[in-house]
Amino acid sequence: YLNYNFSNLVNALYINDELSFGEFTVEAGFRYEMGEINGMTENTETYDMGDTTTMADDAVLFGNGSFTPWNYDYDELAWSIGLNYKLDDNIAVFGRASNGFRAPDDNNLVFSNAVGSRVEDISQFELGGKYNSPNVAVFATAFYSLLNDFPFSDEVVGPGGTIINQTRHADATAMGIEMELIAKYENLGVDFTGTFQDLTYKDYQFTSG
Repeated sequence: YLNYNFSNLVNALYINDELSFGEFTVEAGFRYEMGEINGMTENTETYDMGDTTTMADDAVLFGNGSFTPWNYDYDELAWSIGLNYKLDDNIAVFGRASNGFRAPDDNNLVFSNAVGSRVEDISQFELGGKYNSPNVAVFATAFYSLLNDFPFSDEVVGPGGTIINQTRHADATAMGIEMELIAKYENLGVDFTGTFQDLTYKDYQFTSG
């Protein structure tokens, strides 16, 4: 049983620009965000539904009509910087570094009344090259991503045999290669896209809710 309501106010300031210096192109962007989330979650109790022929209804979880207010505020900076270098008319290399975030959503906040909630931090890096000609285009990118404090809910047995949702956090890394090939010959065209990635979940952490 879950009954709640919430409101979310977000203010943000961002700037983005691109500059070229000969064969170099630099692009950068920044975003500063402030958020305020306010909500109320109904408290629950266990009820015996009165059927003496079974124990299945002896501890049914339901709302008791009272509510717990909660609040979550955050302010975060996200940024991204990219560089492209043109070797000749057909070949270029590029790289990018980014750091962003994901604020908790209602599913992460209501189970714990915002206690222990965290902003998810996301870092991404990529390095690649591209070749383009009238008949063939090839793109290849190596990437690495790091996610810190991404939340998930876990159900555990609480007092009286009731099921309680608790918030947990973990980290994850992803590294891999993306490739795309486009080839044309007269009326024949071939497109190929492939991704290889290695994903790792780690540093599982418990947060009481």
